Amino acid sequence: MVSDCLAMYAEAASATLSANSKDGLGGVPVWNGANGKGKSKKQRKRSFFPRWLTARDRRLLLGPAEPLVENADLVVAKDGTGTHRTISDAVKAAPERSERRTVIHVKAGRYDENVKVGRKKTNLVFVGDGKGVTVVSGGRSVADNYTTFHTATFAASGRGFMMRDMTVENWAGPAKHQAVALRGWLAWNATFALDTLYYGEYMNYGPGAGVAGRVAWPGHRVINDSAEAERFTVARFISGASWLPATGVSFLSGLSL
Repeated sequence: MVSDCLAMYAEAASATLSANSKDGLGGVPVWNGANGKGKSKKQRKRSFFPRWLTARDRRLLLGPAEPLVENADLVVAKDGTGTHRTISDAVKAAPERSERRTVIHVKAGRYDENVKVGRKKTNLVFVGDGKGVTVVSGGRSVADNYTTFHTATFAASGRGFMMRDMTVENWAGPAKHQAVALRGWLAWNATFALDTLYYGEYMNYGPGAGVAGRVAWPGHRVINDSAEAERFTVARFISGASWLPATGVSFLSGLSL
């Protein structure tokens, strides 16, 4: 999931800093506000997805939800009008190592459960009734003696996982420290991606903030310059000021020191 998300963002980013950049940010995608100009609506939609996502899967995500809902293999409904009352039960009932898509329609409602889609549950497609209408909710956190990895409200590691028209939340809040809503996980393969990743940290404080024991990865960088750190703010990195206000999400455009 993490690699998928990074691929999606890298595909959408329109510019990268050169590999020999003096500030060491080579290969980091940077949002260009001009991205998308001169492109048709169809072309802009295409550029949102990574190249490895098939045309058929793109249509599943971009097309109307009605055909998926009408032909769902499994239906989750809290009121008992579906095949299952919980998402977890539907996942258990789904076939293992399937090469075809299994569509799970999750009807409107708030589902207070922690869902796990294991490796054997391949090609599952979850379709809700809309953002904020179908909600999967959990509150696990590090403060409750879970590792960050296991705090996820919805954890997916099965190949081919897809989700649309649903909200996944973790309501633990900042007071409970690390907590995850949606988590994707792929087995780490030896030194895969270590030469191309970028991991930067800026003005860390508190337990574990010391950098002496950090891994010796080529892409790890301690940022000491505020101008460099500014490149990773909401305003600069994702051009958030132009689209986040409409979502109602609270955010800080620049550095908060």
